[in-house]
Amino acid sequence: MLRKFPVLSETFVLNEILALEARGVEVHIFPLAPSRDPRFHEGVGRLKATMHHVPSDLSTLLRHARRLADRKPERFRKRLLRALGSGKPERLWRFLQATYVADRARHLRVTHLHAHFANHPSVVAHDAEKLIVVPFSFTAHAYDMFRRADTKTIAKTMADAKFTVTISEHNVEFLKAIAKNASTRIELVRNGVNMERFAPNGGAPQG
Repeated sequence: MLRKFPVLSETFVLNEILALEARGVEVHIFPLAPSRDPRFHEGVGRLKATMHHVPSDLSTLLRHARRLADRKPERFRKRLLRALGSGKPERLWRFLQATYVADRARHLRVTHLHAHFANHPSVVAHDAEKLIVVPFSFTAHAYDMFRRADTKTIAKTMADAKFTVTISEHNVEFLKAIAKNASTRIELVRNGVNMERFAPNGGAPQG
């Protein structure tokens, strides 16, 4: 689950999905918003994953919400009240997005949800997990952790996640500091470069 896909600057997401598919994992991608950038990496064409764009119209989201409410009314009510209790319209919108993700994931028999970025995507994944009881995890990068980050929400999300991934030792220490009870479930996965495709081709810098 991501805010948008594909995004030219997020090569790491594309590489991760391709690596999962190379290992035989069936992947479904849930972008929360459409990508308007006409530029994309050539690797996008190799993806086997199915795209499920989260609808932006309220009527469609409410249809999925009603379906989940009918199936598990108490579970749905608890998560809805949590979203309403925040007093933030955006938080309620994320919950409605999660109803679509949860309903589709249930239909597709998805066994694990993973979100990239510790903000909107992880909030939606967290709600979806509560609605259908499927394990979830998320990757925390940088902007989503350090710029206008809601550390209380990140800590709550980590507490319920099966594991949290981040990309540097500095990030690991930051996450441990805000969610001590989840510190043993933080996995360090660095963003690397495929040296078969990119290698030094010049001399040593002068000066």
